[in-house]
Amino acid sequence: MKKNQTRHTLSEDSTKVIHFIMYVLLVTFFLVLLLVVKDHCRSLGKDIDSSRKELTMLTDEIGFLESSVNHLSRPDRIRKMVSENLKMVSATPESLIVYLGNVE
Repeated sequence: MKKNQTRHTLSEDSTKVIHFIMYVLLVTFFLVLLLVVKDHCRSLGKDIDSSRKELTMLTDEIGFLESSVNHLSRPDRIRKMVSENLKMVSATPESLIVYLGNVE
């Protein structure tokens, strides 16, 4: 009977050891998974910050380019550049008065 009890306790002990090892492996797996997810979140946070900085820089550049276009397309500047570089003059508008009868 002693052998049977010893086998039974050995079987219970080995089952307990196997359960313990499984739990330890499971907890280790979840901790590693947690660390990987945390690292990925930090990486995404850095990407978001750099994207926000790039967006701000590009928005500033768009504002600068729009102001440059507005400056370069002003009618007085175009008139000056045409007269100086192309030696052209502005045409004087003709009279808008139209006579439909005999002019005396």
